Amino acid sequence: MKNLFLLVLIAAAFSFTSCSKDSTPTATNAGYNVAANGMYKNHTWSDWSNMWWSWALAMPDGANAVQGTAPMETNQSGDVWFLSGNLKGGIETRTVTIPLGKSVFVALLNFYADTTGGYPPADSLMNLAKQIWDGSNATVTLFEIDGKAVDNIAANYFAPVTSFTNQNIPLKNVIGDETYGKDKISSYAASCGYYMMIDGLSAGTHTIHFKASNLAPLSIDMTYNITVK
Repeated sequence: MKNLFLLVLIAAAFSFTSCSKDSTPTATNAGYNVAANGMYKNHTWSDWSNMWWSWALAMPDGANAVQGTAPMETNQSGDVWFLSGNLKGGIETRTVTIPLGKSVFVALLNFYADTTGGYPPADSLMNLAKQIWDGSNATVTLFEIDGKAVDNIAANYFAPVTSFTNQNIPLKNVIGDETYGKDKISSYAASCGYYMMIDGLSAGTHTIHFKASNLAPLSIDMTYNITVK
């Protein structure tokens, strides 16, 4: 892309190390567990961040769940489903039906940058991405599930900047990447951000509510009404 792209969506310490074993749930309820950053299902938090972005950007502009122009169930598969904030900020409520037995990876506030369009050079991407994130004053002020707050977000739920190859960016995409007329392209990319991994969601209804902001300025107040069945 022509400029590095900061996308506030939804999301902990700014620690750039990862654990070597699966994380232990840090909050427990009869209807769910919340896992801390580290390893989950043999992937690091940064791996999950990169997979989240691959999911989000594979959907085209105008039919994209993150954008709110497609159902949140769009393109979901596997053992982990993804939830987002929104692109415009403000207060929003969405509904989603999630199959029983799926984990949920919720982006609270996150960042993506790539080299599509020739800038920045691949060898500069990681450092530039980290600089922009560190200067953005990204803050998550609230995360609640079923009315119970999860604390220490900055200490336990951050995915450090890592790189990956995004191989499925459509011609018409939600961030305006330069695709030079090709139907789909690949790009060297980087991501980071605040995320929650929730597993063990019991059958029935659940509510996720979070608030986040940065210096863009962009402020999000997001609620999900979830049905698990």
